[in-house]
Amino acid sequence: MMNNRENPIKINHVGFLTNAPKRFVFTGESQSGEFIVEYLKDTLYTEAFRGELKYMETDDGNGYVGDFSKLKAEGDYRISIDGIKSRHFIIYDKAYDNLARVLLGYFTYQRCGSELGWAGKCHTDDGYIAETGERVDLSGGYHQSCDLRKSPAGVVQGVLGIARYAAVQKPHWGEILLTDELKWASDYYLKVIQKNGAEYNTLNAPLGWEGRTFYESAAPDSAQWCTTSFLALCSIYFEKRDKKRSEKCLETAKRSFEYMTGETRRRDMYTHPDEFPMGMDPDNFYEPCFPRSGADYGYMAVVAADMYRATKDKSYLEYVRMGADGLCSMEMNDGLVKIWENDTASVTSRCFYSWIFGLYEGLCCAIELLPEAQNINKWKTMLKNYCDLMCNLASDSIWHATPRVYTDKDLDFRSGHLYEWMTHLPSIRETAGPFKKYKGLNYSQKRFITYPGIDMSFAVVLKKAQKIFGEEVYGEYAQSILDVVLGCNRLDASHVNAIGYNQVSQCPYGQFFPSTPNIPGAINIGFADCDSTSHSEYDMPCVGMCMYLISELENTFKKETDK
Repeated sequence: MMNNRENPIKINHVGFLTNAPKRFVFTGESQSGEFIVEYLKDTLYTEAFRGELKYMETDDGNGYVGDFSKLKAEGDYRISIDGIKSRHFIIYDKAYDNLARVLLGYFTYQRCGSELGWAGKCHTDDGYIAETGERVDLSGGYHQSCDLRKSPAGVVQGVLGIARYAAVQKPHWGEILLTDELKWASDYYLKVIQKNGAEYNTLNAPLGWEGRTFYESAAPDSAQWCTTSFLALCSIYFEKRDKKRSEKCLETAKRSFEYMTGETRRRDMYTHPDEFPMGMDPDNFYEPCFPRSGADYGYMAVVAADMYRATKDKSYLEYVRMGADGLCSMEMNDGLVKIWENDTASVTSRCFYSWIFGLYEGLCCAIELLPEAQNINKWKTMLKNYCDLMCNLASDSIWHATPRVYTDKDLDFRSGHLYEWMTHLPSIRETAGPFKKYKGLNYSQKRFITYPGIDMSFAVVLKKAQKIFGEEVYGEYAQSILDVVLGCNRLDASHVNAIGYNQVSQCPYGQFFPSTPNIPGAINIGFADCDSTSHSEYDMPCVGMCMYLISELENTFKKETDK
């Protein structure tokens, strides 16, 4: 077999669930115009499926696409095109079981203050309250990424993915490993909700191994919404496993929800309470989520739905309805959500910390829980508009990659904070190259860059929309997004450490010693281009969202007898 990156057959390195769509991209030249899927038994390959290659010219590259979705027999396989052989892959109803287990292990490695964490029992002095100087036990939790951050938003968006996975999946290793990780995570999040319901905020300073500074002024709104959902789901998970823990999680989730829907909550866009080091969660990561904003309405619906599932209290359904109606009031065109009522900027073009695990999933929750609602047709129309729009945009990529989408106002958006030595941060307009119009929308033809956290959250919504509308194409695009993450891309490179091949190196940071190890299960936040020598960061929200996505795929694509 030829060198990996020279192999023109690009395919998901892990494989496919039995009933899943199955697709690959061939970047070479084909004389025959067809492909063969070969089945491996013992040491012999035999033909299992033969299909035609479809040539595509797209804004994101040209090549051939092969589809063998009709092949459902479990086994070991490879693709053959004019004598060129792909790497081996599997079709199996538990194809992503090992993937989920490795992803879960990432959280154990990243534990903060635990002997099981990669750094050992670190940061036991967390934390010191900035406003009072008081020492409060806020130890525990997790390091988020390639550094020592314990970001209030990034970390909980990761562990929420564990809770979503555990809510529906029961792998053979889950009762031990999932339960232990959810105990560790819930121990921390039970600490960070204050008596008044607000979540402690942190800038994660200093960057070394000493105790870190926390703030009584609340964490970003998107962070606390996710924390509330996580605790609600933990109350369900532990109801029959640990009654005392379940009750404490639910009581804390209620207190948090009351704060988020009450009058003492921050009313405007988020700003950090102090100066912070470069690269550490700038304000604009969180700005689009505040009361009466588009992202906030989405979170309200999702979190209220989780609270209803945990309590069976129908009063929470009113918040689900309010969230869905609020989202509809923020629709700008073809399903896109504007940041707030007097703005023209789209939430989806801002950092995903502001809306991941929220936004369009709020419409899905409302449609599921309130089928007789007066505005259900509006909710369905908006959700379908968005899914159709994003699938149409992704169709301009041979990989079905999701482009970064911007409205006109967003094209000149500056990100981060300016420092004395930095006089200008280039705008999206200046860096993205020519833009293409789609139904009044501008998006770059050169920015089909995979960002797993964002793309997989879109795939989760697609899977839920597939169930609502019966649109099989939504499931096909959702699977393609996971395929790209698992290696069906230009580099033939998996974004997941220890799963697949050709991973891009992680970013080196000079913030502490020793540097963060290359942790199994870490997911790279996205390849900047076709440059395999570039560095990129791995990030906990991507890992959690991947667990959530594969859980949704398994709900649909596993064999009926295994559901």
